[in-house]
Amino acid sequence: MKIHALPSFLRPLDKRSSLVALALAIVVAQAGCAAPHTVTRPGIPPAGAPVEGISVTGTGKAFGQPTIARATVGVEVRAATADVAMRDVNAGVARVIAALKGVGIPESDLATQNLSLHFERDEPPPPRPAAEPMPAAPKARPVTAQANDASSDSKKSPAGNYRAQNTVVVKIRNLDKAGAVLGTATGAGANVMFGLAFEIEDPRQLEEQAREKAMADARARAAGLARLAGVRLGAIVSIQESPRSVPAPGPVMMYKAQAADIPIERGELLVTTVVNAVYSIAK
Repeated sequence: MKIHALPSFLRPLDKRSSLVALALAIVVAQAGCAAPHTVTRPGIPPAGAPVEGISVTGTGKAFGQPTIARATVGVEVRAATADVAMRDVNAGVARVIAALKGVGIPESDLATQNLSLHFERDEPPPPRPAAEPMPAAPKARPVTAQANDASSDSKKSPAGNYRAQNTVVVKIRNLDKAGAVLGTATGAGANVMFGLAFEIEDPRQLEEQAREKAMADARARAAGLARLAGVRLGAIVSIQESPRSVPAPGPVMMYKAQAADIPIERGELLVTTVVNAVYSIAK
């Protein structure tokens, strides 16, 4: 009986070779299982890819009457000392607040905005032109005398006054009486007034009107572009709304007390909404 040798691939492996082969098989199997794969849905671009379609911007505007007004009123005083300035300005503001409460402004609609105190140095008057030739300069004093004079001058307090200011923000809900309220403040001693502005306390209804007009404007623009390009407008792909804009009248500056009612024209406020929309192109 003749015995033939087995082929090399059928020969039994030693123990070490068997372990190496098994490890390689496990690594290959794990690599095949962990291979990454991407599932792409048709019609949806991958994240970060530029959106294809017609991109437009629509604007919507809505006008409305203001419902409240805010004004800053206060008292400003000047005094030789800081204590006197603060005492006088606080007493003046207390009278203004009491007068505002007396005409129906609740305490919740009054808020202190600014309380300040600083020293204002008196500026020396400009020198007058000499009418006659200047006299000859006097002889120089001894050095010790000059030093003593400089030392005495440095100990003198600078000339000037302390200026104190105390202001309060007033919310006026009855706009028909806005002029009377401000007149009451000035009549009670307020000599500083600024920042009068009208607002819409709850602008949600106007925002919705402006939003509807902005979307209609965006679609009309997209349809016009599609018609000019000779394509059909598809479904909307993305919408982004910009922050609303509610411009207010400019500030009113006033530093003169007057007891009479102040004429107020409230006008209209404008709410603007801007949307950025992307429409697809129909196949």
